[in-house]
Amino acid sequence: MNIRTSLQVSAVFPIVLAIMVSISLFIRARHVGRADDDLRRTMELSALASDLHASTVALAARGDSESRQLWETRCSSLRGAIEGMNVESSLAARIVKDRILGLMDRMKESLAEGEGASRLSAAVGNELVSESGTILRNVFELGRILGDESSQLQERADLVFAIFIGVMGLVMAGATLSLSNDLVRRIVLVNRWAQSVADGHLETKIETFGRNDEVGQLARSFADMTRKLGAAYAAMEKEIQEHKRVADALRESNVLLSGALEKLKRAQAQIIQQERLHVLEQIVRGIAHEFNNTLTPILGMSDLLLAYPDNMAKTDMVRENLKAINEAARKAREDVRKLSAFFRPHPRDGVHAVEINEVVARAIDITRPRWRNVAEADRAAITISTSLAPVPPVRGEAEDLQECFVGLIMNAVEAMPNGGKLSIATRLGDNNTVTIEIQDTGEGMSEEVLARCLEPFFSTKGLEGTGMGLTIANTVVRGYGGVLDVKSLKGKGTTVTITLPVWNSGVEDRSAEPITPVTKKLSVLVADDESWTLDVVSRILTAEGHRVDTADNGTDGLRKARAGTYDVVITDRAMPDMVGDDLAATIKTLRPGTAVILLTGFGDIMLAQKRLPAGVDMILSKPLTAEDLVLALSKVASKASA
Repeated sequence: MNIRTSLQVSAVFPIVLAIMVSISLFIRARHVGRADDDLRRTMELSALASDLHASTVALAARGDSESRQLWETRCSSLRGAIEGMNVESSLAARIVKDRILGLMDRMKESLAEGEGASRLSAAVGNELVSESGTILRNVFELGRILGDESSQLQERADLVFAIFIGVMGLVMAGATLSLSNDLVRRIVLVNRWAQSVADGHLETKIETFGRNDEVGQLARSFADMTRKLGAAYAAMEKEIQEHKRVADALRESNVLLSGALEKLKRAQAQIIQQERLHVLEQIVRGIAHEFNNTLTPILGMSDLLLAYPDNMAKTDMVRENLKAINEAARKAREDVRKLSAFFRPHPRDGVHAVEINEVVARAIDITRPRWRNVAEADRAAITISTSLAPVPPVRGEAEDLQECFVGLIMNAVEAMPNGGKLSIATRLGDNNTVTIEIQDTGEGMSEEVLARCLEPFFSTKGLEGTGMGLTIANTVVRGYGGVLDVKSLKGKGTTVTITLPVWNSGVEDRSAEPITPVTKKLSVLVADDESWTLDVVSRILTAEGHRVDTADNGTDGLRKARAGTYDVVITDRAMPDMVGDDLAATIKTLRPGTAVILLTGFGDIMLAQKRLPAGVDMILSKPLTAEDLVLALSKVASKASA
C-alpha cells in the first residue's frame, strides 16, 4: 500500500469512528425510548392497578351492581394492559406478570362465589381488597423490575460502545503513529542522503526500502539520479582531463606555431627582399645608363675648365659650365634618393593619409631607368601616360603602396617585350573610395594563368621570377581595406584595378613650420673625416658670414668643443675614432644649449626609420647643397630661440 492510500485510509478512520458513535447514539436513543415506553406503561399499569384497588374497596363496601360493573371494567382494563406487555426477555417480569394475572383470576373466582348474595360478605370483601392490594404491589414490583432491567441493558450497551470506541481509537492511533514514524524515518534517511550528495559524496548509497510507495519510488529515483550524476561527473572529469590534455597540446602547438610564425615572418621578409632584388635587377640596367648620362656633363664641363685654363676668364662660360655640373649633380642626388627610398627598410607605424598621386609619380620616377632607357636600348619603346585626377588622401602607408606600384609597373614593362603603352589613371570611386587603374598593351594572360596569378610563388617566368609580385601587391592593398582586381585577355593586355578607402580620420595639418632666417652670425664647429666635405661645408658657412672651426675626426672635434663655445656643431656619423652619435651625446652633456646637426650619407634611411640619436637636433643627408645647409642652420637656430 502506498503512502497516499495509507493516508486516505487513515483519513477514513475518524469517519468510521464518527459513524460508530452515531450508531451508538442512535441505539442508545432507542433504548432510552424503550425505557420511556416501559416507564409509561408501568405508570399506566400502576394507575389501572390503583383504580382497580379503589374499585375493589368500593365493591367490598357497597357490593351493588354498579360497583361490580365498574370493578369488572377496571379489572378487564388492567388484565388487557398486563397481557399486552412483552416481558419475554425478563424471567422476573414474567413471574410477576403471571402472579398478577393469577391474583386477578382468584379475585374473579371469589367474586363469582358470592354472586348470588345481595351484598358481599366481609370475608370476601376483605379477601378482594387484600388481593387487589397485592396486585397493586406486584404492579409496582413489575415496574421496578422493568426499570432495573432497562437500566442494566443501557449500561451494558454503553460499556460495549465505550470499549468499541476505545479499541477503534487505539487501532487508529497505532496505525497513524506507525505510518508517521515509518514515513518520518524514511524521509530522514532520504534527507541525510541528499545532504551527503550535496557535500559532493556521489558514491553514497541510498536505501530504497523495498517498497513501491511514494518514498520508495522517490528513493529509487534519487538512486538513479545519483548514478547518472556519478556517470556525468566521471564523464566531466574525463572531459576536463581531455581539455587539459588539449590545452597542453595547444600550448605546445602555440609554441611550435610561434616558432613557425617567426620563421614565416623571416621567410616573408626574405621573399619581399628577393622581390625587391628582382625589381632592382631590372632597374639596375637602366641606372647605369642614367648615371652615365648624368656624369657626362659633370666630367665634360669640369675637364673643359681644367684643360683650358684660359676659359676661366670667361665668366659667362664658367657660370654656364658650373650650372650644368650643379644641375647634373642635383639630378644624380635625386636619383639616388629615389632609389634608396624604394629599397631602404621602413617602419610600419600604422595607417596614415597618403596622397596617392604623389606615390604614383614617385613609382614612375623610380622605374624610369627600366622602362625608358633599357627598353629604348632594346628597341622596345615604352610610353607611360598618366591621368591623375584630384582625389582625396587614402588609407595606407606611402612606402608600402609605392613598392606595390613599382612592382605593378615592372610587371607591365616585362609584359611588353616589344614595346607598348602603359596608362595609369586615378579617379574618385564609389562608396568613398579612390580607384587606381594600371593598364598595359602587353601580351596579356590566358584564363588559366589569370585564375592563378594571385597565388603565392606562381610564375610563368621560370627561374627569372619569384611569383610573389602580384601576391605582395594584393596583400598590401587588402591590408589597408582595399581590393585588387586583375583583368586580362591573351594578346590584348592586362588591367590592374586597385580600390582604396578614403582617409577619414581628420585632415592632416600639412603646413610647414615657420622658419626664421638666420640673421645672427654663428660660431660653428664642423667635424668630418672627409676633407672634401670639410672644405665644402666650411666654405659655404664662411660665405654666409659665420665663424667656422673644423676637425678631421671625432676626438679632435670633442677637444675643440670642450675648449671653445659654439652655437652649432655639425658632425659626420661614420668616423674611425669616434662616431658622430657619441660625439653628439657628449657635447650635449657638456653644452646643453649647443645645437648638433648630424651630417651623414645614411640620413635618408635614418629619417625614414625615425632614428634620431641622443643629443642630435637634426639629421642632414649627404650630398648636400648650400640651400640645404643654410635651411638646416635656420631650423636649429629657430628652435634654439624658441
